[in-house]
Amino acid sequence: MSEDCAENTCPCGSSKRYVFCCKFLHDGLLKAPTAEALMRSRYSAYVFKFRDYLLKTWHEDFRPKFLNFEKDLEWLSLEIIDKERGLESDDDGFVEFKAFFKKAKRKSFMQERSYFKKIDAKWFYVSRG
Repeated sequence: MSEDCAENTCPCGSSKRYVFCCKFLHDGLLKAPTAEALMRSRYSAYVFKFRDYLLKTWHEDFRPKFLNFEKDLEWLSLEIIDKERGLESDDDGFVEFKAFFKKAKRKSFMQERSYFKKIDAKWFYVSRG
């Protein structure tokens, strides 16, 4: 990722600059405080193709051995639809979202309700809920 990207608005939809948002999580300087924060940082990791971060934040029981990125897929934006639990005081939670993308010049979106679990004060993506 170029330095220019670091100064841009974070792709997670927070309206903050990337250097003051998901970059702290991607660089391992902070842990996601909530399931939503982890979900947003994972979306940004997909945008930037940060394979290691995505695998590291995937629950080990469900983590794929390989993670490939589609070459002609461009992530456009993220919309949080709903949250259930997933706060700092919780041990698990759900985040429902829409991720908008463009593939082969056609715009579309995926909608998912993701399940997250906190283990030793660290959030992990488990699966589609």
